[in-house]
Amino acid sequence: MKNVWNAMLLGLLLVVGCSLETRPVHRKAYVAMIPSENITECRKLYADLQPEITEQFRKCDIQNDVVYLAEVEKGEYYLFNYVEYTADDFSQEIKPWLKSTEPLAKPLTAGDDGQVWSEWEEVFHLKGKDRDRTPVRHGWIIGMKSELEARIAYEQLHAAPWPGVVKMLEECNIRNYSIYMGELKKDKYLLFSYLEYVGDDFDADMAKMGEDKVTQVWWTYTDPLQVRLPSREEGQHWSTAEEVFSLE
Repeated sequence: MKNVWNAMLLGLLLVVGCSLETRPVHRKAYVAMIPSENITECRKLYADLQPEITEQFRKCDIQNDVVYLAEVEKGEYYLFNYVEYTADDFSQEIKPWLKSTEPLAKPLTAGDDGQVWSEWEEVFHLKGKDRDRTPVRHGWIIGMKSELEARIAYEQLHAAPWPGVVKMLEECNIRNYSIYMGELKKDKYLLFSYLEYVGDDFDADMAKMGEDKVTQVWWTYTDPLQVRLPSREEGQHWSTAEEVFSLE
């Protein structure tokens, strides 16, 4: 009888354990071009997003969804969408919403199977340390050298980042930090990054990171692989992207 009860208890624990199992979080980044004449309407579309739409996002297990707008070249604007979800496939459920945005945007290339939003490759992710406070989101972009050797070198560096660099990022209260690489148009590549800041003084922490010797050496390897955008002055690197929507 004791063995029967033990077996039943074990079975119950297995069922509870399975029900409480946390599904993995998928992180994706999508990019689309937006003509400058459509930007005002795009802002309005995101600002007037109906509650039933955002509720549908949550029903699709979307935990985080942020859209950024940035000018890459003079007069050339792009939308950068960062999304986290736990469902196996959320695209079908939110297809009506995606269709409503498509008339405003354009695909990056003509050969993208008619898809307006292009999915980019994640080349780096740092989970970081959780802190009991609301994070401040940041979206940044920077150019990337088009040569295959440069892109491979960048991916290899970020596939195994130096422990000292990771340690400094965490000390500077950076978490959930991802970098994505993609081709905007033929032979023109870009990096898009999303991160969350959970500290008290962002500028002070960024200054601390800039003074770190290990990080400075790391940048001597990564900076030559990047390309400064026209909006940035000599010596400036990542450009800030404007947040136009977030799933609160």
